[in-house]
Amino acid sequence: MPFSSIDVPGVLRLLGRIAERPDDLVDLFLERRETVFLAVETRRRASRRDTRSELQVHREGGLAVRLLRDERTWLSSRDELTTDAFVDAARRVARTPPHAAARPTFGDADLWSTPAQATELWELRDRLLDGLSTPPDATERALGVDDTLADAELRLELRRHRRWTKSISNGPISATERESFYSIAIHAPWGRVGSLLTRLDAPAIERLVAAARATAGPRLEPPSEGPTDCVLEPDAAAVLLHEAVAHVLEADLLARGGDPEAAIGVELGSPHLDIFDDPAGAPESVRRLADDEGFPTLRRCLLRAGRIEQPIADAAWARRRERLEPGGGRRGDRHEPPDPRSSHLELIPEAEPTLTATPAEALGDGLIVSRVERGRLDPATGHLRLMIPRAMQVAGGTIVGATGPFAIVGHVAEVLGTIAGTGAEAVASGAGWCAKHGRRLPVWATTPAVFCRGLEIRR
Repeated sequence: MPFSSIDVPGVLRLLGRIAERPDDLVDLFLERRETVFLAVETRRRASRRDTRSELQVHREGGLAVRLLRDERTWLSSRDELTTDAFVDAARRVARTPPHAAARPTFGDADLWSTPAQATELWELRDRLLDGLSTPPDATERALGVDDTLADAELRLELRRHRRWTKSISNGPISATERESFYSIAIHAPWGRVGSLLTRLDAPAIERLVAAARATAGPRLEPPSEGPTDCVLEPDAAAVLLHEAVAHVLEADLLARGGDPEAAIGVELGSPHLDIFDDPAGAPESVRRLADDEGFPTLRRCLLRAGRIEQPIADAAWARRRERLEPGGGRRGDRHEPPDPRSSHLELIPEAEPTLTATPAEALGDGLIVSRVERGRLDPATGHLRLMIPRAMQVAGGTIVGATGPFAIVGHVAEVLGTIAGTGAEAVASGAGWCAKHGRRLPVWATTPAVFCRGLEIRR
């Protein structure tokens, strides 16, 4: 196990010499990362297996020492996992250099003990190429999908990401946290489709292939502007919840509009919304029992019946506000301090789900959205914009065609207020990469489909 040979008592003795005041929080953050990358370029349909493949492995690691005092932070990071790196980082953070501190032993913390194995990426390549090369069926042809994708030159970018972290502080000490997931991008001449997956199971791969195949048809007209009933399938609902709930309730973003504690009890959305941020309830490969500051994660209720119950906070914000709880601190990497971030959102399905029939039958007339290309929240105004590359048009409970790209827009409270019900089954999905403050992290969700009445559509 990474970091198992580190002399924790020795680390604590040195950290203790940095803490000059009783309320000082001093921590050592340890990080190792591994990315295995497989790039695949296809040439022509007649030789679909005649591909160019290149496997690359990138491994790196390091540490950071941080001092949190009142509302100020001092941080020093290094790109190595050695005693010398730790002592030097600690010396730079300390206001009084810890001259007499013993040098803790880091053992083999900087060694990679085994070579990278990624046979599943080759299997994934074959499954994707098989799915993408299949001619469209009658239903797809009726929706405008043609043979373009099967004939196209494609580029697949397949990555397996692994990360190990550990926090040691004069407060909490975490066990080693490990995450493992996949990022997949399919590049075609007309665009790109991507996804984050925790497992390479058949349903997830089929959804990704279907999204890529749907883009291969001719460019379609956007839907009419104005209020429109929509069903957001789980992958699309995950992005909506991340942008409109998670980001809105991160304490540092809430503070731009005033005291984060003042938001508790405010009605933010529909009474159909019971939403949690639960890192420990995420799929096993990305499950977290401690945050990047070593504090235990919480099953944090963000919205209960649409009302704000507990914003997401890290240690800094929990120390400033009595009603905020730590456990939501995440670091994009060791070179940046933690800040409040969601990890795994969970929307609880209704006891009596609205979407008990097929989405089209439940909708009657409107749009079925399966994928959000990107989302953006303006924290200063609360304005939300979700970019939709394609949707299914429904009339009389039947899918009658497809639409081209459009945007769902509106103030967060307005958008969340349109949610009139949910599906019965929650599905685990990757909401995607979150680049808050330029610090990219994967975020996850488990959510059913949601039924929205009167979402505002713009071309």
